[in-house]
This record gives sequence, C-alpha cells and structure tokens, in this order.
Amino acid sequence: HADLLDGGPLLLDAVPVFSQGMFGMSVDRLSAMPGTPFPQYLKVDVDGIELQILQGSRAALRDPRLAGLMVEVEEDDEAQTRAILEEIAPSGLKLVERRQSPIFAGTAYASIFNYFFAR
Repeated sequence: HADLLDGGPLLLDAVPVFSQGMFGMSVDRLSAMPGTPFPQYLKVDVDGIELQILQGSRAALRDPRLAGLMVEVEEDDEAQTRAILEEIAPSGLKLVERRQSPIFAGTAYASIFNYFFAR
C-alpha cells in the first residue's frame, strides 16, 4: 500500500491472468427479489458513485430491518458530501461515527472518510 499512497507505480504493464464478470442492479431491486434475504447492514464503498447507489437504495434505507449503513465519503467534494447526507436523512438512520484510516493521513487520500449510520 505504501507505494500506492505515496504516488508510486501502479503496475500499468501488468497482464491479467483472469477476468471476472459482473452484473449490476439497485439494492432496492435486489432486496425485493423473491428468496433474497433483506440486508441488516449495507457498505457503500464504490469510488465516486456512492450517491447513485444510495438513490437506488431508498426503500432499503427506510426499511426498519436495515440496522446500519457505512458510506465512504470524499469530503473534498462538499456538494457530493451534502447530497449523500441529504439522501440518507429521510431514512431514519443517524450518523454515529466518522472515521478515517490512519494510513490515509497526510496522503492524497486524506479527505476520504467512512461515515457510519445506525437506527
């Protein structure tokens, strides 16, 4: 991690040996599918599209079965941070902790925090 945090090489010439496919859908759509257990906790750490993920989770966020939420927030983007907090506010979840990884202090990632919400 030290090389990456200090702006070191990212192995740009690396050749992948495996490629993993993926699919995407909103949390609300997934949690409404028959046979899918409802989540008690959500972690949203998606490098820049946290707001869009939360917007696709509105019903889940308001559901009392959801006990907690963790969202990674880039505080340098004040408008995005405000929009994230405004999206969560109607859900009844309350901010209980704001925490930063100690390895981020003094690096290019110093404005990234994890926000923890609970009912």
